[in-house]
Amino acid sequence: MNTLRKIGKLGKPLGIAGDIRLAVNEQWLFKLEESDVFFLELEQKKIPYFIEDLDLDRSTCRFEDVNSKEAAKDLAGASIYLEIDDTEVEEMTISVSDEWLGFKVVDESLGEIGVIVDMILNLKQWIAVINYESKEKEVMIPLAESLVTNIEPLSKIITMDLPEGILDL
Repeated sequence: MNTLRKIGKLGKPLGIAGDIRLAVNEQWLFKLEESDVFFLELEQKKIPYFIEDLDLDRSTCRFEDVNSKEAAKDLAGASIYLEIDDTEVEEMTISVSDEWLGFKVVDESLGEIGVIVDMILNLKQWIAVINYESKEKEVMIPLAESLVTNIEPLSKIITMDLPEGILDL
């Protein structure tokens, strides 16, 4: 089954012909080349935009019927979605991104910790802000590869092996 999956965002317009910058999660770059349409989230609706030109080296694209800087400016900041097969999502590992917001964090020893409510990039290290349900407080946990033991994208669960005492800080 195919579902719309957020893969990135549009940046600022570039030039006067309607080109616009792309910021796309690296794991989905291969899907961009296969696609002829992006779904852009505008006013909480996902609207199809057909791709006229895609330049992955420059991280830019141009859509059909978007032929000016002004028209591209109206799309700036929109989230980009692609139709992606659910089986592809399950087979992939997710790189750290805002897609992890809302994921449930489970520790191998302690069990369920809570839900990721925010992500902070601190000196090249992503930190998850989690509502720690049993203590009724927010905790910050580094999303280091060494701590993450499993990711289940479809059920939105991240399993971690947390060092003792990290949740008491």
